[in-house]
Amino acid sequence: MAIVRKNLELLSPEESDADGGRQNKITFYGFKDGENDFNDVTSGVGPTTQVTGSGLNDATFGGTYTGASTKNYRVKVTATGTPDSFKYSSDGGSSYSASDIEMRSDGPQTLDEGLTILWGATTGHTLNDEFQSTVIVPLTTLTTPHKMAEIEVNHPGSSSDYKGRLVVRVNEGGAIGAVSMHTSVGSPATSDFTTSGTYTGGPSPKTYYIKTTNVTTNPHKWAWSTNNTNYSADIDMSASALDVELGIQITWTGVQAGDSVGDIYKFTVGQDNLQMYANGDFVLMTGSKMVSEGNTYVPKIFDVSGTLLNTYS
Repeated sequence: MAIVRKNLELLSPEESDADGGRQNKITFYGFKDGENDFNDVTSGVGPTTQVTGSGLNDATFGGTYTGASTKNYRVKVTATGTPDSFKYSSDGGSSYSASDIEMRSDGPQTLDEGLTILWGATTGHTLNDEFQSTVIVPLTTLTTPHKMAEIEVNHPGSSSDYKGRLVVRVNEGGAIGAVSMHTSVGSPATSDFTTSGTYTGGPSPKTYYIKTTNVTTNPHKWAWSTNNTNYSADIDMSASALDVELGIQITWTGVQAGDSVGDIYKFTVGQDNLQMYANGDFVLMTGSKMVSEGNTYVPKIFDVSGTLLNTYS
């Protein structure tokens, strides 16, 4: 996590008066449950959860796990005082370390096999509260993260002025369009497979190409591309949903359909469906909404002179 103590300033490196020029962009990415996230490949230490009790929740497991197998570590508050004390377990709470350990305020405390625990406070915990983390041998492959949101500032129009356009895209998922034929070699039909899922890419729409690559096997094989040039490795057709990427799935109606090698289907996925534009005030796209905490906190947009451009009641 990055912490900026005061102000973060971004400067576009190139001059421009073109529409969309002078661009600065901040993109936010994240992982879903079960994916190989940053912690999995750098430390092997999973998230910390409070599994027993409802007292002060300020424990964080860290370090780099050096063990040889997956384990469930727990820490348990065993005494309250100044400071509080705890024990730890590496078998999910079946057994604990022999003696109490006082909580320290000078940084992470070493447990074993490279694992540490960091307490936000040394007092105020509740007796017998437990916190846990599942640790694994660090992995070598990172899952491609999913884009969650994007903030972009660029120039509107073509005049030589100071104005800027602020675009905030929140990825609520793009729609997957209907299947059509791009190239017909045999007798394919747009009903040979169905699409499902919610596109998590963006912000721009994208076309996907599905090509039959082998009909001598059972099941037949296919591959996908986003440019009709570079295709994925061959995939077996299946009557169960198959992942393409970024939340898109396809399901073949038959694994030996009336297709031929070189038949190409295509469909388009939609862009992020929430965008907010500001160049004097927020104008929301049709069907969109702006979310603010308690309907109280909204972004403030200032022009180059510091004048507040947008107002809300």
